[in-house]
Amino acid sequence: MRELAEQTGRFVARGRTAREVPKRRSLRTAHAWRTCLSTVGGGRVMKPLGNERRHYWLLKRMAQTTGADPVAARANGYLDCADWSRMVQRCRGCAWRDACDRWLAETTAAPAAPKPCRNRAALALMKLDAQLSAAPVS
Repeated sequence: MRELAEQTGRFVARGRTAREVPKRRSLRTAHAWRTCLSTVGGGRVMKPLGNERRHYWLLKRMAQTTGADPVAARANGYLDCADWSRMVQRCRGCAWRDACDRWLAETTAAPAAPKPCRNRAALALMKLDAQLSAAPVS
């Protein structure tokens, strides 16, 4: 798009009309970019990731609300720093982040994370790990 603006500016500066701007090439380039961006990631348009710190705390609150214990999971060897980092990264890319904030504000305890949560399975496994490690061995 910047290329189109630069070309248009050059043509206008030379005293030419807008009809002389090579639109066909520029429109083809713009269409190629739109097609490329819309097909990356399985046909979804790429969106910017959210703030790391905000999503770290959203994930901590989600774990607390669902009863998952990341500290116990780390102590039991289920969760390492790389896994936690990937969970935060998934949270940052989630499209449900605004509704997540509202859901966490309205909910004090839940048996599982809501369906749109990208970390739902990992939090459920973390919760199961905490329950199994707390259960007495007979």
